[in-house]
Amino acid sequence: MTAEIPNPIGRLCLFALAPLVLLGVLLVVIIQTWPGDAIGVSQHPPVEELSFSAAKLRPNEISLSVFNDGPDTVTISQIQVDDAYWAFTSDVGTILSHLQSARLTIPYPWVEGEQHTVRVVTSTGATFDHEISVAVETPQPDLRYFLAFTLIGTYVGVIPVAIGLLWFPLVARLGRTGLAFLLSLTVGLLLFLMVDAGQEGLEMALVLPESYQGVMLFGFGVFGAYLGLELLGGWLRGKRQATATSGWALALLVAIGIGLHNFGEGLAIGAAFALGEAGLG
Repeated sequence: MTAEIPNPIGRLCLFALAPLVLLGVLLVVIIQTWPGDAIGVSQHPPVEELSFSAAKLRPNEISLSVFNDGPDTVTISQIQVDDAYWAFTSDVGTILSHLQSARLTIPYPWVEGEQHTVRVVTSTGATFDHEISVAVETPQPDLRYFLAFTLIGTYVGVIPVAIGLLWFPLVARLGRTGLAFLLSLTVGLLLFLMVDAGQEGLEMALVLPESYQGVMLFGFGVFGAYLGLELLGGWLRGKRQATATSGWALALLVAIGIGLHNFGEGLAIGAAFALGEAGLG
């Protein structure tokens, strides 16, 4: 006798995950045994490419994360800040292999509100610049920030939903025409938010290191989110049809939708504060 999977959902998951697991194994094998390393690497000059993340500023110190986005190893030799050479330390050393990152710490008396330029000089003489447009001390997470973000989350995610629920008596008396108008207005607002979020996401994807394939990651994220919501909605609809109590499935789907919406807003608010672009309007 052969063992069979009695659960059709389990069989479907197995058929869906098996190719992905095999693809992951193939990628690991390719990375570990990449044959390109043995094909005359020394016959061409190294291709160096460094990318930077946001700098962290503390009193008399600049901390900067660098990422080797090129195919060859990069050796960091010197660092300039505002055209002057400064000593620095690295948490993983000065030699960065492909896709390796390092945190560089530079003792420097930066001036609040001023612009500073950090230049990384490699062993081949190549230079890579990172501009700090406005120097301000990086905030540290503490109870005050936790309470502030909790208050912002209440303003954005809790109070608007509660105010919207107060419209329920009015909506219940509008009839089909009024309800259709409100639903159309809501769909229009959601479409506007979708276009705006898509534009912002593509802008962020384009500034990511090329090795991350930001546009492809953005596309996979959108497709994965849509597919996940469709699968969840189908599962809840099946539960709703199979049970007599149909209200809980619809309520759960609405609650999950509100939660995902607020989760996305929270990520957007956190990213805005991290990039220094938070503000009203």
